Amino acid sequence: MLTMDGLKMRIREKALQVENAMREIMPERGPASVYGLAWDFFNRGGKRVRPYLLLTAIEAFNGDYRKGLEIAAAVEIFHSFTLAHDDIEDNSEMRRGKPCLHITHGIPLAINAGDGMFAHVFKALDESKLTPEQKTRVVKMFAKAFVGVVDGQGYELEWIANNNWSITRNMYLDMAGGKTGMLIASCAEIGAYLGGANENEIKEMWNYGYEIGLAFQIQDDVLNLIGEEEKYKKEIGGDIREGKRTLIVINALETLDYVDKNELIGILSKKTNNDDEIKRAIELMKKCGAIDYAKSYAETLVKNAKARLAVVKNEGKRRELELLADMFINREM
Repeated sequence: MLTMDGLKMRIREKALQVENAMREIMPERGPASVYGLAWDFFNRGGKRVRPYLLLTAIEAFNGDYRKGLEIAAAVEIFHSFTLAHDDIEDNSEMRRGKPCLHITHGIPLAINAGDGMFAHVFKALDESKLTPEQKTRVVKMFAKAFVGVVDGQGYELEWIANNNWSITRNMYLDMAGGKTGMLIASCAEIGAYLGGANENEIKEMWNYGYEIGLAFQIQDDVLNLIGEEEKYKKEIGGDIREGKRTLIVINALETLDYVDKNELIGILSKKTNNDDEIKRAIELMKKCGAIDYAKSYAETLVKNAKARLAVVKNEGKRRELELLADMFINREM
């Protein structure tokens, strides 16, 4: 039976093929201000779980995953584009263990390199081995996901700009579902479609992807507070420095007493770099059980997502997708 170590090996094997496809689509050439920066970012690694999910979903319905390599590469290039721009919007400092592109190269070059990545998503779609009908359907699936990512990021930036702390759990889930869940859902959806799944199976795979995507984001929020920086490869407490409204924060504000609640809002509103204040904010969220609440919520999402996999008749691939869901909440980085 496939183990978690075996799964990680399969992810690495497919990641190499996806990276080869990325290099074909967006080779490192001049101008270095576009392609050099892009490959600086790509070469930092990353989990590559999105393209892996897409390729494995093809196999889950007994298709040949190689038909989806260019599409999987498009997903990873798009994801990298969103991260490069998000880092600027969030004023982040670290990404994948190194200073963000805008820190090392400046904001104008980082924006343009991100734009270059986005442009090559369409090149990847054009150069894929899909039929015209398949390309049209995949573009529609991508478009839905891309709009969701923009909407999710927009909600989050709007809350911060307006200093809005009246955020409910459902508002957070809509935001995170757009920002993170939609792209992961589209990978499962596109993979199932390319593998030959029927419409109900495609829908259930989308739901599976959306739920593990939400779990992934919630776990990321948890690791941002209590992870190990060496493993997490982003600054611990970065969400506090950026004043993020996470499920943890929302639950804490609902649970803490009046004094502690206002202290937490005060720290988050400052977007502080003071280590003592960041530690205090984390202490408050631990004290009221908000971090444990978020962990539990993510676990429930994964349990629900795994139940969706009943539509996958290929037992080996169903096991693979179940392990992938577990990895999303058991990961350290």
